Amino acid sequence: MVFRLYFQKYEEYMGHPHPPIRVSQVARIMQDMPWLHADHSLPFGDIFPCVYKYLINLHFKTKYRHCDYNINHFFSGRIRELRMHEADAGYE
Repeated sequence: MVFRLYFQKYEEYMGHPHPPIRVSQVARIMQDMPWLHADHSLPFGDIFPCVYKYLINLHFKTKYRHCDYNINHFFSGRIRELRMHEADAGYE
């Protein structure tokens, strides 16, 4: 579900399909997907799949320097954590 949401939003935003990704990248993303931090530490802890719809939408509304909006970027560094803070702030 998360991959489908991401790739649909990518195509809508970029105007072309997301480039293919390697099996090793899919495996890494799937391993990281439930957690914000590699060591599974707080804040927030785990991310439920239904939350990704909001995080992905926020991600594509964010203007980054030198970003191709590849799914690997979304699952790198603190991108998801920062979008989670934005989503959390929107609910207060």
